[in-house]
Amino acid sequence: AAARQQVFRALFVDSDIVQQIFGLLLSGTAALESATLLHALLRRTARPPMPFYQASVCNAVFECAAPAPCIVEDLLPVYFRHVGDLGELLVRSARDGGQVRTGSRAEHETAVEPRRELHLNAYIVREPLGALRVAMVQILAALCVVAPGRTLPLVPAAAWGILVEWFLIHRCNHIFQAACGRVWIAVVNHGGPQLQRLVFDRHRLLAGLCDMVLAEGSCGDCWHEVRAVRKEVDSSGQVPSGTCSPSSSGRPPSSQG
Repeated sequence: AAARQQVFRALFVDSDIVQQIFGLLLSGTAALESATLLHALLRRTARPPMPFYQASVCNAVFECAAPAPCIVEDLLPVYFRHVGDLGELLVRSARDGGQVRTGSRAEHETAVEPRRELHLNAYIVREPLGALRVAMVQILAALCVVAPGRTLPLVPAAAWGILVEWFLIHRCNHIFQAACGRVWIAVVNHGGPQLQRLVFDRHRLLAGLCDMVLAEGSCGDCWHEVRAVRKEVDSSGQVPSGTCSPSSSGRPPSSQG
């Protein structure tokens, strides 16, 4: 175990490899691979060690060696220095209206990328998130788990609106939803009143969640369509084919109409 700790420190703390990986991400060189590696490394700092027999030779450093608290504290400042950069990349990608564009602003300020539509069961997504966006949000979420008090103030104010918007739009992206959920929990438990008002009131996260629940049933149909089916069932005792039955809507029968 001591030898593995030394290898971990030599690779990721005593060298500038993490800083270089962030440089690759921000410059757009192997951006997805860099974000995935940064997330895996950070996620490892917040997980308990796995039994030795569960780890393979290729992932022994990540899966067998739980970094000591002192190593984690030495590693986190490198991440904290780039929280603002990650938020800026997310804001920039939303402004571009396409996939994440890294590198200098001059390279993409005039770039135009056609919008794409993704037709899902219950709604249409005008612009798929993409794996890189999800990976960057996962890094922010992992930082919120490890050190929420130090991470939340570093997130740019404009990034909160983007996260709320994407959270309410991309409801079928479960990986992204799980990452955002950890961020929202950190805001509730560790964010100040000003940040909580910004996220839940100004950017309407709470109102959006309520509207989403009221607008859709568990089967993806609108509530007014479910109520219409319920009326037909009350009058005829049979559910029309091709529609969502009241029992499958996930909502108890109403005493009205």
